[in-house]
Amino acid sequence: MLGYMWFEISEREYTHLSITGRYRRFFDVFCSIFYLLLWISGIKEPRSFASDGDLAYIVGHFKDLPLREGVAECLQLLRDAGFTVWGFTAGDTEQVRGYFLNNGIDMPLQNFISCDDAGVGKPALNGYKPLLERLGSDEKWFAAAHMWDASSAMKAGYKGA
Repeated sequence: MLGYMWFEISEREYTHLSITGRYRRFFDVFCSIFYLLLWISGIKEPRSFASDGDLAYIVGHFKDLPLREGVAECLQLLRDAGFTVWGFTAGDTEQVRGYFLNNGIDMPLQNFISCDDAGVGKPALNGYKPLLERLGSDEKWFAAAHMWDASSAMKAGYKGA
């Protein structure tokens, strides 16, 4: 529950900062609310309960999380059909790329782009534009785990899945 709440609140704070012109990297927002989340969870002295070293250990091991079942097969089907697969993330490209690499999926670094590059977070439409422009005039499809992400990408000019 804590992990889910941590991500949800971090995404909200990240988004609100971005849409009000105060963009911050998701990783920085995520780390900055760790102790607040512990306090909200009922831990009266969060900094006595956990240290900055504990936080670094936790976030350092996110790349070890397994991907959803079927991701490798899905990406291979797309590649076999001639699609070039890109990763567009609100997170750090090295961190997110690590999810794939640690699960045996090759994802070239040059095929990643982060909201950090433009300083505009999802779901702001301007956040989707740099990759859209980078991909040129070919047909561009956008698939995401979140409907808000896919629908924003479609509004920005992608076809959606």
